[in-house]
Amino acid sequence: AKPPPEIPYGIPEVPTARKSKAEVRDVNKTYRNNGQFPLLMFGYTCGKCPHCGSSNISDTSLNLTPKIIHTSSWPRFVQGLGMKCGT
Repeated sequence: AKPPPEIPYGIPEVPTARKSKAEVRDVNKTYRNNGQFPLLMFGYTCGKCPHCGSSNISDTSLNLTPKIIHTSSWPRFVQGLGMKCGT
């Protein structure tokens, strides 16, 4: 069976995720690619643990897919790092 035709509605695509922690670590930036929604990169690794106040924190893993944030206008997409308290 032949697939149905694709109708171009002009809606941007989900942004392409970054592949390595090095591209995200200590970055706060919005990437814009034609035909895709903007991707907010949030990879700060400084600061303190919100639970115990320790500054002994480290990044553990890269979020492999952009997470969607629903807003009243356009959706937003964010990619970041998992963090872990060392205490």
